[in-house]
Amino acid sequence: MKNRTKLFLSLITFIICCFFISSCKTTENDYKPHTLLWSVERNNKTLYLLGSVHIGSEDIYPLDKTIMKAFNQADVLGVEINPKNVNFLDMLSLFFDPLRDNSKLLSKETYNKIKELFASFNLNDEIIKKLKPVGIAILSEVSKFSKIAKTLKGIDSFDKSMASSLSTPGIDQYFLNLADSTGKEIYEIESVKRQLRVFEALEDVIEDYIEETLSIDNTEKETMEIQTIMNAWKNGDIETLKKILDVDYTSNQKLNKRIKEELIIKRNKEMADNIEKILANEDKNYFIIVGAGHLVSEKNIIELLEKTGKYKIKRY
Repeated sequence: MKNRTKLFLSLITFIICCFFISSCKTTENDYKPHTLLWSVERNNKTLYLLGSVHIGSEDIYPLDKTIMKAFNQADVLGVEINPKNVNFLDMLSLFFDPLRDNSKLLSKETYNKIKELFASFNLNDEIIKKLKPVGIAILSEVSKFSKIAKTLKGIDSFDKSMASSLSTPGIDQYFLNLADSTGKEIYEIESVKRQLRVFEALEDVIEDYIEETLSIDNTEKETMEIQTIMNAWKNGDIETLKKILDVDYTSNQKLNKRIKEELIIKRNKEMADNIEKILANEDKNYFIIVGAGHLVSEKNIIELLEKTGKYKIKRY
């Protein structure tokens, strides 16, 4: 997937806030994993982990029966971030710096491209001048993904009552809606503040990202790549997902290593530790959804849990 898409797809879940049902029946002996759902068992306690994509189309619904069964058996839905917990003041501090003037800090060409890109948001010049690099990056992704979303099929044929106000809710939002409608408890495996720390740690990289990526509009190519990701998700094609996700973030290899550490590796470790605490201390059944990359990337959550030797882990 294009570098900018991979870098920010998982980080904007709280703003624009991954399997097609299989018709093939198999026996226990010839059963083959076909989803991104795993169970993690210890001491007769089971926790389910589902890899997700944060943007979807009606093609991925209805979801596989195994996924729905695991969700229905759970007492608690776990997600990276619950959008209802997003604090408006935190968002303002993330997006704006009253002392900043992008018309002087950015090249004239880049500044004009930003203004053109944000025309649909009806932001005046004074607001655009005060946007921090992180705010520019997030809004640019929102703008691009809104274009991509228009090319995808909406959620019409399955259950409109469960569809988000967004035209193409991803797996996270779909299950959040389900949890709300059924009164299921919702748990954040991360938090807004934790993800804001990622933005802050990468702020200087994001400024480079703005200069490097706004020069080319790859909306058409990215639309095809997102469709490829959704197809791989539907088919449980982990190898394809790995290839798409294993790309350089920028042309600077030193920055690539740092981005990977902040965006993926550190968070994988923290989420794996959190899951271990749940399995050790909680009596409730959990159904946890994280970005698919956290389950198939280098040093992913599944690998970290397997290395402990404490759990029986199965993919469905």
